[in-house]
Amino acid sequence: MPCRDSDRTRCSPGVRELVQHGFERRGGATDQTIFAIVSSLGDEIHGRLFGLTRFQNKSFDASIPGWHLDATVTKDVAEQIVAGGKIKGEVVAVSMASSKKSEILSEARSQGFDAVLVVIAEPSVPDRALVGGVMLVRQKKLGNDRLNPCAGIVVRVWRVSDGKQIGFTAPGPCDFDHSSPAWHDKWEEFSDAEKQAALTDLEGFVVERMKSALIHLKLRDNFRSRFRRARLR
Repeated sequence: MPCRDSDRTRCSPGVRELVQHGFERRGGATDQTIFAIVSSLGDEIHGRLFGLTRFQNKSFDASIPGWHLDATVTKDVAEQIVAGGKIKGEVVAVSMASSKKSEILSEARSQGFDAVLVVIAEPSVPDRALVGGVMLVRQKKLGNDRLNPCAGIVVRVWRVSDGKQIGFTAPGPCDFDHSSPAWHDKWEEFSDAEKQAALTDLEGFVVERMKSALIHLKLRDNFRSRFRRARLR
């Protein structure tokens, strides 16, 4: 049965199959799974300020040349999975230009992968005001002024042979227990030091969210985090 986004309990059996037994390939080999890790978040940051009324709302979107967030995420996820020892086989961080499922699967198939885990930027289901990707979110209402790291992210695991989704999870989009370092209404108004601090903070937030996602997918054991544990739907 396909793994549906709306029912996360259906996402576990396929991943358990991958963890415990690997996938049967040509020749009948099942002992070594080749698992690709892909991220398509992109080097972009989104800022959102939510005021008391919509007229007070502000936003910015900025491309960050040379940030290489996807490379950081895929490398860390691959290392976490290997360290967890759940996969019987090879785990490879892979860079892919496309974020389309068909093109990712085609490339994974041509490189001989059995399964692929993809980190995808998608708007938050609990709060559609939060866009896909990494965000600085400031809420300024009735004396309450807080600035937090957020990310609209879903994680999907596809079996390469038939494209079936065998794993899915969506980390909670924000950590309201952790304050981000600085806010300005435009990215250009951040100093170089503030930009670096914001990027480092968001990068760490995404990495921690991914660790929680791997726990949900049974690809690693529990861990302690400086960020509040992600809520998963």
